[in-house]
Amino acid sequence: MDESPWRYAFRSVAGTAHIKSRTVCQDSSLCHSLTDVDGNEVLIGVVSDGAGTAVCSAKGAEMACDHFFAVLYEYFARGYKATEIDREYIVKWISGYQEIILREARSANRTVKDYACTLLAVVAGSDTTVFCQVGDGAIVVSTGETRSEYAVIFWPQQGEYASTTNFLTDLNASDYLDFQTMGAVQDVAIFTDGLERLSLVHNTKSPFAAFFQPLFDALRNAAPFDADKTSQLLEQFLSSERVNERTDDDKTLILASRCASPPDET
Repeated sequence: MDESPWRYAFRSVAGTAHIKSRTVCQDSSLCHSLTDVDGNEVLIGVVSDGAGTAVCSAKGAEMACDHFFAVLYEYFARGYKATEIDREYIVKWISGYQEIILREARSANRTVKDYACTLLAVVAGSDTTVFCQVGDGAIVVSTGETRSEYAVIFWPQQGEYASTTNFLTDLNASDYLDFQTMGAVQDVAIFTDGLERLSLVHNTKSPFAAFFQPLFDALRNAAPFDADKTSQLLEQFLSSERVNERTDDDKTLILASRCASPPDET
């Protein structure tokens, strides 16, 4: 049987435009679960999309994911709970990240803007879920008892000009921070803007259920469940022709599903 109630898969895949131009994937992602002071499993998922015009954005995105997870790991190791995470805590983390990037930029003779990237993060505990976002991309959760309806937590942010967004490295990034908490969620998806055309209905500002339901069904019903294998299958999906026909950008997707009991493996 699965030791954790959470099943999850995550991958960041280079877009076809980046492959053609021999540019590295500028997305980054991390997803893991840990145990809080009460022995409950907490899922942490974080995604970052490096700005296409920023020369060190891939590094900035990677550092954002690494730092966010490290800070949260320490937070829970000290005995705190998901219910105690508030907006002030996230603002403090953003300031800490910006200090790290400033030191990195100085040591590399770069500017902070060279590391521009977005942030989407979820902390899902047994009774509380925390969401935060700076920039585009989106977070989607299932709703209702059947888990077949979906809601987007924050609509992708747009910057001052068309086709721009806000970045974690902006001096006023905290002003753009979207922050929300709710009760326990059963399914959550976190993704970068490379998947927006496939997963969001823009005229109604809602998730496209036909995109998410087959993915969550496959995640929940896999028996036996293997996180590495499932993530490899997710990578194949993100690299498939049917996805690349709709987008040439880098693509990141985290899928996580809470399973009260695993499927029968016999």
